Amino acid sequence: MRTRCRLSVAVIWSVTMTGTAWVLAQTASDELQRGIGLFEQGMFAEAQQVLLAIDRDQLTDEQKRTRDKYVDEVRLAVNLANRARQDHEEAQRAFDAGDFHRADMLYAAVLRNKYADASLKESARKGQALIAEKKELEEAVQVAPPAPPRLASDTPKETADGLVAEAGEAMRQGRQEDAIRLFQKALDLQPGHPEATKGLEEARQHQVVAEQSGSMIDRTLAARQIQWQRTEATYRQLERDVHAAINASDFDLARQLALRARQVVETGRAFADPLLKYEVLRDQATALLEFVADQERVYHGQEAGRKRLLAEQQEQERRTQIEESRRRRVEALFDQALQLRREKRYEEAVQALRQITLIEPTNERAAWLQEDLESLIDLQYQARAKTEYEREAVRTLIGAEDSRIPYSKEVIYPKNWPEITERRQRFGATSMSESDLDRAVRRRLNEPVDEIQIGGKGLGQALEELRDLKNLNLHVNWPALAKARVTPETKVSAHLKNVRLEKVLTLLLEDAGGTEARLGFAVDEGVVTISTQADLNEKTVDVVYDVRDLLFDIPEFAAPSLELGELRQAAIADNRKLSWGDSLFPEESGEKVESGQTPAPKPAVQELLDLIRERVCPGTWREQGGTVGSLRELNGQLIVTHTSAAQRAIGGLLGQLRETRAVQIAVEARFIQVTSNFLEDLGINLNLILNQGNAGFDLGTVLDASGLPTAAIDPATGAAILVPREFSRLGFLPAPPITQGFGTPVNFVQPYRQSGLVPGTGTVAPHSGQTTPIPIISNILAIADPAASNTGVPGSFGGDQGLLNPALQISGSFLDNLQLDFLIRATQADSRSTTLQAPRLTLSNGQRAFIAVVTQTAYVSGLNAVVATEVGQLEPLVSTLNTGSVLDIEATVSADRRYVTLTVRAGLANLIELATVPVNQAGNFSTGVSANIQTPVVQLTTIRSTVTVPDNGTLLLGGLKLTGEVEREGGVPVLSKIPILKRLYTARSTVKDELVLLILIKPKIIIQPEAEEDAFPGLETSLGG
Repeated sequence: MRTRCRLSVAVIWSVTMTGTAWVLAQTASDELQRGIGLFEQGMFAEAQQVLLAIDRDQLTDEQKRTRDKYVDEVRLAVNLANRARQDHEEAQRAFDAGDFHRADMLYAAVLRNKYADASLKESARKGQALIAEKKELEEAVQVAPPAPPRLASDTPKETADGLVAEAGEAMRQGRQEDAIRLFQKALDLQPGHPEATKGLEEARQHQVVAEQSGSMIDRTLAARQIQWQRTEATYRQLERDVHAAINASDFDLARQLALRARQVVETGRAFADPLLKYEVLRDQATALLEFVADQERVYHGQEAGRKRLLAEQQEQERRTQIEESRRRRVEALFDQALQLRREKRYEEAVQALRQITLIEPTNERAAWLQEDLESLIDLQYQARAKTEYEREAVRTLIGAEDSRIPYSKEVIYPKNWPEITERRQRFGATSMSESDLDRAVRRRLNEPVDEIQIGGKGLGQALEELRDLKNLNLHVNWPALAKARVTPETKVSAHLKNVRLEKVLTLLLEDAGGTEARLGFAVDEGVVTISTQADLNEKTVDVVYDVRDLLFDIPEFAAPSLELGELRQAAIADNRKLSWGDSLFPEESGEKVESGQTPAPKPAVQELLDLIRERVCPGTWREQGGTVGSLRELNGQLIVTHTSAAQRAIGGLLGQLRETRAVQIAVEARFIQVTSNFLEDLGINLNLILNQGNAGFDLGTVLDASGLPTAAIDPATGAAILVPREFSRLGFLPAPPITQGFGTPVNFVQPYRQSGLVPGTGTVAPHSGQTTPIPIISNILAIADPAASNTGVPGSFGGDQGLLNPALQISGSFLDNLQLDFLIRATQADSRSTTLQAPRLTLSNGQRAFIAVVTQTAYVSGLNAVVATEVGQLEPLVSTLNTGSVLDIEATVSADRRYVTLTVRAGLANLIELATVPVNQAGNFSTGVSANIQTPVVQLTTIRSTVTVPDNGTLLLGGLKLTGEVEREGGVPVLSKIPILKRLYTARSTVKDELVLLILIKPKIIIQPEAEEDAFPGLETSLGG
């Protein structure tokens, strides 16, 4: 009874002090600082109580985050502190039971726990020291052979040696007092005996250690006392938590904490000594429960009255505040609208006015102002649209100028390519298979290690070194490894240089597992888990891979032919097709899948599925009878269920496939034509006409109105006009006709109404009135005419393509009885030209593609006879002729990415002329129908070859050298051999032409990662590639 009275007084005092503390509670900010201080001092339970009791509404946002952070940390600290106490208790029990290995591990766990109490850590250190001494003593205790019996004749030294040996055996058996007695007896027989002196000192030290360790009973009593102290401490903490919950008006929590406090007291009953301690604490727990119930009843009564009074006050105030609130709200909205109008934020101002009309629909001022502002908004929109129009027009023009840039490189990356890559990296193939944390861990595992030496260490120690080396989150499933007979003490060794950390880890696991166990590791959410392969196979993940880029079929393109015969046949075939009504793009015919059936996978999809099942973990797929993984395809997506290691292998396989498809080839073909043409022509025609004065004359004639020739009469004198006979030369005329060539006798009708220049008889001999003129005509210029020198080389100055007019021509006549006509012709011409056609083409590795730069010319290739009644007509057939250059390439890159094998089909066609051929066909009766067809003349250069060219190298694929030279010389025999005189009777012309056609090919391999690295060095490294 007296005990209960004391308990009641204690409870009342506690409640009174709690209430006083609640009244005098500091501000929330001060309480937060106090709770943080308690946490930093290691008083985690007190810090938790203070932090949970703080009203969050009285804190700033920053203080709220700080308070929540420390609440989470203090909860962790309380749990870890409790864990430290449990580990310490279990260590004590293991020590008492003689399980020193377990006790040592538990003491080590207490020391590693940063939230463990300092006293617990000190006790753990002492425990480890005692365990170390115990181990030393156990190692020292060995069964020694029995000492030989001492003979009566032994000397004192021999007797002392025997006593020392017995004392040593006693020490090894833990009988320290017997050892001290024997050592002392040996010293009495032989003072200063060295082994006895040393052994006596060691025995006394062991005795001191043993006395300090205490007996088993003392340790048991001490442990029970510690347990009871822990019970009391836990109860006091719960009691404080109950009061904190009551202060926070959380009576459900307070009741739960009070019940838990009573359970703690009941649990610690076995450790109470004397039992009165338990009874006192049990009564306090019961009183605490009653106190919680009383406080809850008082609180609910007060809360009900307060709520009722508050409801009445609120109802009363509501009626009086509605009008005032509406008035203030309208005024505030008006002020806000006017302010927004001054700031030209008309849309926000209209929204404020609309709120006014919702509050007061009859407010005319708000309606008028709203209408005014809406008009201003329309004007603002109009001005903004005009500004936007002008801005976009400028951008469009700039874009047009940008589109005109003739880029020379094969691949041009945009300037913001790093930003695009970083933004879209999460949509890539790797982003679907691994998280950001896993990719970060993978990068660390792929980092090289300069040197690592692990010689004969345990697996656990070796893994800890690897973890500390790259700061990895490493978790080892030791229970699973134990089933495979792998423990932390399993010896492993490795001595490697410049190797990836992942390879080091794999080698260590293979070394630890040996031939009996298969060990592995997996990366999941940033944690590297090490276990057996069987255990890892039980943890599968689902990953979706987008493989539509791998399933895309690269088509083959065949270039059009430039050969005239094939074009003619194709044109006829195309005309026939069109006449039959066939479509240019017929629908693809494919098998239809009936409703309810599952379409069969495409060949490319099935090949990819088979490849994955064969290369990655064969035999584990359910489709093949396995039990681990499954693989399906849906709309170009691979849905894979398997272990993380298999997912990584699949990602690597798909990455390698993408690397092969990420290779392109840029090919440039060059058609170079170099032409050189040379002409030299020099000659003189010298004609003599003897007795030209008596040449005779003929009447000049003109055409009359009917077109018949009649005599020409001089209108001034009325006399008939005389003209020389045909021996006259051009030099005799007042105006020589420009249509006649030099050296050609003139047969003409004089239409100029002027007489010719008729020479007189003259005085130059010989002359005779009875002899006709004697002409001596030279025609050596015609013999050496370049027009007859055709070399067959395009662009030649000779032949049909020769010059029509010489570069220099001098002609004249000496008019007398001895008439002399001369013609000098001199020409020298030199022409050099170079023509380049270089089509360029970029295609995928292994693809066939072409580029055609052609000019299409329509021509009449044939005629169809259309016959009607008494009428015959010809209908033209129009065909299309392609001229230009075509480059048809099929390219494959070598495995070492250094050479390109090309199958080249190149062609160059030039239209020389379209010859017109007349066609006549009989019509009705005597009427004929005539028409023309055209036959094209095309110069065609084609080449077909398969070659291998180095990357960025140039190969002479083919070519043509065409040379022609014609030298013509004409002269008069004998006279052309006389010096000086031979120049008058000799003509010489030289035509020399050369044509060289070269066909060059230059491929360039474009590897996307390589091109990206060239454009943006370091981009792949910065993005974690």
